[in-house]
Amino acid sequence: MFTSITFFSSMEDVRAFAGADPGRAVVEEAARRALTRWDERVTHHEVAADLDGGDDR
Repeated sequence: MFTSITFFSSMEDVRAFAGADPGRAVVEEAARRALTRWDERVTHHEVAADLDGGDDR
């Protein structure tokens, strides 16, 4: 088992990639040929990141 993590800037960007149903997994054809199974549904999580290194001095 493995987990694929993809970062998007917004849910709008997710919808642009995944289509009308952002909870539906997007599995490329090459991956479909290589995998025996995959989840049909995905979950989305909001992530907070400190991109400037957090040096507030």
